[in-house]
Amino acid sequence: FTKNIIIEGFEVRNFVYGIVSENNNTENIVIRNNLVRNLRSNNKYAIQISGKNISVENNRVEDCIRAVGILAAGKNIYVRGNYVKNTSRQGIWFMGVNRGTIIDNTVTDIRGTHSNGISAYLYNENILVAGNRVLNSNISFTFHGESSMPDLHMNLTLYNNYFENSCNGWGGAKYITVINNVCKGGFFFSDSDTNTMLINNILHAGNNASDARNNIYISPGRAQS
Repeated sequence: FTKNIIIEGFEVRNFVYGIVSENNNTENIVIRNNLVRNLRSNNKYAIQISGKNISVENNRVEDCIRAVGILAAGKNIYVRGNYVKNTSRQGIWFMGVNRGTIIDNTVTDIRGTHSNGISAYLYNENILVAGNRVLNSNISFTFHGESSMPDLHMNLTLYNNYFENSCNGWGGAKYITVINNVCKGGFFFSDSDTNTMLINNILHAGNNASDARNNIYISPGRAQS
């Protein structure tokens, strides 16, 4: 077991990995105020975490080639106030998080092939994404559920984010609430996403929401709904 550790004030550069805490038995870890930059990895991660009660706060990740900025799995995961720029893969990526938050981060210049600003894929439950700014990325936000696990309740809430480009669901997700966001590229659910709400947003376009109301569409010819 690895428990009760604070990783603070480090600079990691010109290497392959950044800061990694990937043992599922890890608990009570804080990673804050670090700088990770100029990695030359091969599909690795600038900051990678897995375990229980882990916070990643106020770090700066930039210019990390072929890397994910922040990759997280586990329970009670908090990713707050980080600045992620120019990683070749996802900026912030949740894959298998139960009770997690992505709050007040800035993610920018995520332009690699198949890369996205922020992603929540597959085995995630009870996720809050709030107050983030995602700029100059291929797709600002993507999410995907696991339809083969009917007892998995995703419960994803997006609140008060600024997404410069589009946001896309790739299917199998349920209980998705999108409220008070700016989505300049639009918000698009998949046909197989269920129990979806799209309320009080400013967006270019939107589709397939179970409940869509009080949105303002900025594309020509679209009415408010």
